[in-house]
Amino acid sequence: IITESFYKMMTENKSIKCLDISYNNVSLEGLDILSKALINNNTICELNMDNIFNELEEENPNQSSLNDGKSIRVLLEGLKNNISLHHISLGII
Repeated sequence: IITESFYKMMTENKSIKCLDISYNNVSLEGLDILSKALINNNTICELNMDNIFNELEEENPNQSSLNDGKSIRVLLEGLKNNISLHHISLGII
């Protein structure tokens, strides 16, 4: 779902304020693209990503991407330099 086209849209976006990718199949590569897009986006104020980590674990059943922290580190890389986000929902219980 998150591709280079998504990256281009995110970096050129001047109007989208809320992005909801909850319950979508987001791969680790997709998280990397999202992270890079967030670095270059200053209009998204709200990001909802509920249950995307469940999809990552289903993709790699022998290696929990949440437990090894790789997916979180990839995502945090983009978030640490983004100044527009005010609300992030991960939906992790």
